[in-house]
Amino acid sequence: MMKIMYEGKEVFLSPIPELLIHGEEVYKAYLADCENGRIWSVRNKKFLKSKANKRFGYCYVSCRVKEAGRAYGVHQLVFSSYFGTTIKEFTDNGKLELNHIVNEDGKKVDNSISNLELRTRKEQYDPKVDPHVRSKIGSNKRLKQEQVIALKKEYVQYIGKLSTFCNEKAEELGFHPTAIFNLLTGKTYKNIII
Repeated sequence: MMKIMYEGKEVFLSPIPELLIHGEEVYKAYLADCENGRIWSVRNKKFLKSKANKRFGYCYVSCRVKEAGRAYGVHQLVFSSYFGTTIKEFTDNGKLELNHIVNEDGKKVDNSISNLELRTRKEQYDPKVDPHVRSKIGSNKRLKQEQVIALKKEYVQYIGKLSTFCNEKAEELGFHPTAIFNLLTGKTYKNIII
């Protein structure tokens, strides 16, 4: 563990075992501030800027691995650091998932260790366990057939990235971007063909 002064406050930083899979050089290049849910770059001597993914709301940072940036979920790196284990080990090979405890608004930007816990998938979506589960699974609204047809037609004419289109339309219509993505890629509304 390492102690630094940052903006007039003592901050404790610890190594991140998850990064050891990429070698000693990457492992030594980043440290986690578990109390505040941030990742420190040893080389640049500053906290990495994390950006929330619009589709799922998780915050990601880019860690340099073999001269290229690799995205990592901040919550996963913080949890790995706090418990001194890799993601695969702490999820028990996929049986458990890392859950944000407080997410009334569906945003997962508080990556402090006090806001993270391990849960089974079933527990994550059980309203008895998590009273804010509605923010995770959506509003239970369904797109109308005419909306689906209009979206599919509009996307055929769209010039740009699928993710951008999904984000824009989701915000416009009040749906999660995944709902738009799934209908455009044929995972849902398969019976509606244009």
